[in-house]
Amino acid sequence: EEIRIALHTVWLRRWLALGVAWAVCLLGWLVVSLIPNRYEARARVLVETESVLAGKVGMTENDTQRDIDRMRQTLVSADNLEKVVRATALARQATTDAEVSALAAELGEHISITALPDNFFEISAQASGTGLSNAENAQLAHDVVEKLIDLFAASKLSQTGAEAKQSLQFLDGEITRRGKELRAADSKRVQFEERFLGGMPGTGSIEQRIESARAELDNI
Repeated sequence: EEIRIALHTVWLRRWLALGVAWAVCLLGWLVVSLIPNRYEARARVLVETESVLAGKVGMTENDTQRDIDRMRQTLVSADNLEKVVRATALARQATTDAEVSALAAELGEHISITALPDNFFEISAQASGTGLSNAENAQLAHDVVEKLIDLFAASKLSQTGAEAKQSLQFLDGEITRRGKELRAADSKRVQFEERFLGGMPGTGSIEQRIESARAELDNI
């Protein structure tokens, strides 16, 4: 009986309930329409950490890992993020250095760099600026990731050049050291021959005399 009375009361006030439902729907649709679309761009980058002279120029596996972590931190540094702001559509929203710094700090919250297995990195960026259209936000996400990759490549080239210079310095040092060792060994050989050559029978160099003595010993 109570259920029947409740249903009858709801039926009597159905237009009020319908009006409230429509008002809630319209308000919800308005709120949803005001939420900007969020676009995300992702890219995977392979980092070659192996060196031809790995382990010989002081580059251990732990050192390489620290270099990768340092590179990841450098990639999202304030300086690099400001370069990204100036190279993308965000530059239109900033006229002073302070505004560029503020946009760079905000941009850093929407950028993610994740280390993956097999020396892969995933760079992702999200864009949902209220002052930009959907197409501009989509392009902005793409441009941010592209600029980060460009900065990454420039940093890697610079690092590779430094490693190549270090490798060349190491090879030059090794050549100099081995040359000194060869000259010292040759000097010892000459001193040995001068000391013992006269006391050995036969003719020729000391190696030839030793071989001749060995052959004579075998015959005996």
